[in-house]
Amino acid sequence: METTLVREDAVVGENSLSCLEKYLLRKSWTVEDRCDQASGLVLTVSRSPEGRELTYPHPAYEYPDQNRGQILAETLDRLADIEGRPQTEIRLDMRSA
Repeated sequence: METTLVREDAVVGENSLSCLEKYLLRKSWTVEDRCDQASGLVLTVSRSPEGRELTYPHPAYEYPDQNRGQILAETLDRLADIEGRPQTEIRLDMRSA
């Protein structure tokens, strides 16, 4: 019997880095993946039409020492600063597109 473990800090559903990336693409941001040579992590660098950058771990890669929930919250805080509105107003839910 195979057991599947779910990390306590896993972020699933409508609030994930993957949904954040889709949200940014809908807002005309460009998305580029890079390998950070110093850390060995695959990162995503998104750029707004105005040239503002938002960097976060690539949604498809999981690293054992990362807290994805915390990373998502911090990334949403940075996005809220860029967009000039409260984080609570940012809706990643794909159904509201």
